Amino acid sequence: MKFKYFLLISPILSFIFFEILFFFSRIYLLLIFITVLLIINAILLFILIGEQIGNFWPIIIQGILLVLGNSLFLLLLSQTIFYHLFLIIFNFLYWLFLDTIYNLLYRPRLYQPYSLEKISYWLTFINLFCFAAELNALPIFYNLLFQLTLLPFFILCFWFYFYLLRINKLEIWSKLETILIFSLILTEFYFVFNLLPLNFHLTGLILASLYVIILKVWLFKKRSMLPIVTNRQKK
Repeated sequence: MKFKYFLLISPILSFIFFEILFFFSRIYLLLIFITVLLIINAILLFILIGEQIGNFWPIIIQGILLVLGNSLFLLLLSQTIFYHLFLIIFNFLYWLFLDTIYNLLYRPRLYQPYSLEKISYWLTFINLFCFAAELNALPIFYNLLFQLTLLPFFILCFWFYFYLLRINKLEIWSKLETILIFSLILTEFYFVFNLLPLNFHLTGLILASLYVIILKVWLFKKRSMLPIVTNRQKK
């Protein structure tokens, strides 16, 4: 039971570190803080999952990406109120994510059905929004060819689809072609939006919304076919 309070370490440190960075913006502090957060987060997730790492290893990678993506996104927020608001909302949701995993693994009586799936949808939506905005901003701030951001975006999309299908307990290896197609479609949208005069925040929001819509529609159609398949098998 005491371990539950250790789940607050990562969200609290994240909040403190980025509040410090807001007032004392230094590149070396940013690198130190992000490195410390990633290490602490990885250790925390390893301890939390423990012997069940074989089934829940994607959660460790997802947790690291969540911390990394949302930490870097804060650098794109110039408005004070949005900076602090995003910092509070993300760290609260991330603590809720850790607490949900804790209840699932150690207190199943308190675990609400599909809680992990629901919180994963929200956090993956936020994470893709952050990464898409960050990648879209690189050509603006660093004169980087946006074509060089296509592969990282595709890999992130592929991983997020893989993660959510795994969390939804669907057979992954037979769905790799579907994940690949979805990732390519979203990368094509990313390519097109980079050619349009859109703000990188808006681009990230649109892409994250399309990501969720594509997945939700596919899952709905997949589940709606299950009774039909079952009835045919019975006949």
